[in-house]
Amino acid sequence: MNSPKAWGMRANPHGVNRMGEFLRDEIVALGWPGVGSLKGKDIDDLKAVLRRAYKIRDARELGRSAGLLDTFINRVSIRDYVVVPSPEDGSVFVGGFRSEYRYVKSKEKDNFPHQRSVTWLLEKSRIPRHQLPDVVISALRAQQPIFSIDWKAMDRFVHSRTSSGSVEPAYAEDIDTDAHAIEGRRESRMTVQARRDRNLREQKIRQAQLLGGGRLICEVPGCGFDFEAVYGKLGKGFAHVHHRKQLKTGERDSTPRDLAIVCANCHAMIHRRGGCRELDDLIRRERPRPRDSMTNERSGLPQSPEL
Repeated sequence: MNSPKAWGMRANPHGVNRMGEFLRDEIVALGWPGVGSLKGKDIDDLKAVLRRAYKIRDARELGRSAGLLDTFINRVSIRDYVVVPSPEDGSVFVGGFRSEYRYVKSKEKDNFPHQRSVTWLLEKSRIPRHQLPDVVISALRAQQPIFSIDWKAMDRFVHSRTSSGSVEPAYAEDIDTDAHAIEGRRESRMTVQARRDRNLREQKIRQAQLLGGGRLICEVPGCGFDFEAVYGKLGKGFAHVHHRKQLKTGERDSTPRDLAIVCANCHAMIHRRGGCRELDDLIRRERPRPRDSMTNERSGLPQSPEL
């Protein structure tokens, strides 16, 4: 997995304010109509397309334009932050990318056919520019359609807004499935546990919510359990975070890709009898019917599996 990044994007492809469409349709987009789909094209391909479609001959202009498209198509990753200044007053909206690049032919006439889906964070709040970190404010002075922003600064900003009570938290409460308590008879007990990093857990949860449109979905193939879908508000933002590799093997450097969002049932089965099973092998794809349930359609008598 690539390192997380943050990007600034303008909401006025071809000089028209599209902030309303961006918010309503949960997208961001670039212009460059008339070139068709650019999926799978590298920067040399993009230069050839622009040279042919727009007759760009100046090498510097061609490289700059192709580089902007290459960034949007090939360098942006799902879960990266996106900051979009409003053309009206300079305030910004913050989101997270949740799809790969796609070409939308029906938007050719509107001049923004090159799109990606986003999840708008902070309840689509309009953020006054002066509230942003200084390094982000400085980056927003760029005039390009898409440009890089300091990811750490944006991540700290989003985290501070979601944990301050100003908006609903975007991450789940801390659930330590390895915790245990003394019950019943009063006694002392000493245990040794592998240390978990809360910030890493929260980052994994935020990334999962960006990908899941704000939901936390069990990542075990064949499961997909969603606490919010089943329990409503009670289950909102709730999930277990599983370490794919057991920490009891020793200290190591962990990243969000070493973690997985799982439901309680899958988490229990992953670790049953002291194991740490792979997610892909946990759920049987085909469940054979019990032999005594296979009946002869004509006689209604039990049918031999050999027949």
